[in-house]
Amino acid sequence: MTQRELFAREFSASSFSFWRNAIFVDERRFGLKSDGEIYSTSPIRSRRGTVLACGAVSADWPRSLHRIEHGHLNTEKYLKVMDSIVSPGRTIFSTNNPVHGSVVATQYISSRQTSYVLWPPRSLDIMPMTSIWKHFVDELNYATSIVSNPDQLRGEMEIVWLDFMANNSFVYPTTVGYVWLDLGKIVDEFQ
Repeated sequence: MTQRELFAREFSASSFSFWRNAIFVDERRFGLKSDGEIYSTSPIRSRRGTVLACGAVSADWPRSLHRIEHGHLNTEKYLKVMDSIVSPGRTIFSTNNPVHGSVVATQYISSRQTSYVLWPPRSLDIMPMTSIWKHFVDELNYATSIVSNPDQLRGEMEIVWLDFMANNSFVYPTTVGYVWLDLGKIVDEFQ
């Protein structure tokens, strides 16, 4: 049985309120193409002139975007983000990044009476943050005038993120409904 299937079996029967309290966390790198179009890519690919951001999204709260200084995520920077979003009784779902799964990070989060689950490898297609990042980039390109450098991009990202996250008709189904349906489909596939 794959990690994806095990994960789906474990969480597909979780209640609506469980998913409403889940917090999804992921990083993404944003940059500018030569024609001015904004793109996003894996945070692993380090490129000059890009902005690394960490998003934390839940059906209710938080819906925050954190800029990662100097373009590289380490445990200290990750814990700073976690400090602003962890709260007792919540469950954080994070991508399978070595920083996310580090002993220091998991112990810190557990000490705050918060559960912590690493998303299974090769399953980003069902991770809510994947859809959120895709739609956020589309919204950035639609809402943003000409941006010519990373500082301007960073400012536009902060402005657009606030409006984008206010759209409950997108955020709520993405964080609660679709993940539930996707996990159910995976379980059905393997029966």
